[in-house]
Amino acid sequence: MRIATLTLNPCLDRTLYFQTPFQRGALNRAGKSMTHASGKGINSAMVLRELDVPVTAIGFCGGGGAPLSEALSVRGIAADLIPTSAPMRMCIKLIDADGICTEANECGGPITDAECEALLLRVRAFVQSCAREPDGGILIAGGSIPRGVKKEIYYEIGCMLWGTNVRFVLDADGDALRLGLPCRPSLIKPNLYELSQLTQRALCGREDVAAAAKHAAQQSGASVICTMGAEGAVLVSPDGHAFAVTAPQVQAQSFAGAGDTFLAAYLWSVYVCGDATEDALRAAASAAAAKVEKPGTEIPKKEEMMRYTEEISVIPIP
Repeated sequence: MRIATLTLNPCLDRTLYFQTPFQRGALNRAGKSMTHASGKGINSAMVLRELDVPVTAIGFCGGGGAPLSEALSVRGIAADLIPTSAPMRMCIKLIDADGICTEANECGGPITDAECEALLLRVRAFVQSCAREPDGGILIAGGSIPRGVKKEIYYEIGCMLWGTNVRFVLDADGDALRLGLPCRPSLIKPNLYELSQLTQRALCGREDVAAAAKHAAQQSGASVICTMGAEGAVLVSPDGHAFAVTAPQVQAQSFAGAGDTFLAAYLWSVYVCGDATEDALRAAASAAAAKVEKPGTEIPKKEEMMRYTEEISVIPIP
């Protein structure tokens, strides 16, 4: 099986840690900081590679692309990146002594029509390469859409996969998710806020989340995983089967990339290891907890990801 991630809006993720509560409008001095190449698909690719899965990272790459290319290369990830005239965007996370995180993210782009067409050609090439694989492939597309790229881009990409042996996994929010659903992806992974956006109502508790996820699954034909931070996650399949998975208590350093880690570990467990759904959810929740313990978008080691599997419960939801 071939696996690729698609990241339309990668970034340099800079995290600053403060030893005091953050004061708006005042001088705040960071005790430490770190910078990582990031973006939903980039994070998932790094997790998959740490799990010994060969993976290709497809995406745009601005500002010369050296930091992103180097970050992928050092991890042994095949990079299939489209250089853009736009700079690499910067995402800033400010974490204070109370553990409160404040984020400031650039939009990314603008992307030209020629750059976008070049990226679609790379996706088509990946799909064609999967045709020769007995187990097909998975394309994990995720993240925000940069300026210059139409909001329906995920729908267009998902439609490219119709009739092929490539599963389309979509991890996006807002219009990017809503407009992408009619292409009937195999799996979507909103977090609690993103599922609330999609259903246009506030969600509270796993039963409420499960009901919303069931509706989204019925409408899209996709399995739905909703991650809920310290409250765990809910998975609903198109046939209505639903599970809740708990999250172990850990000392949080950063929540950045936790959902991407959950998704990558789940796909690895199901499609690479052939595990049952319940075991895959345990592996995913354990991996996400290990990620939360890491600063910035640092990726945990494989043995760290599996540390909490015995502490996690998977509960069927009627």
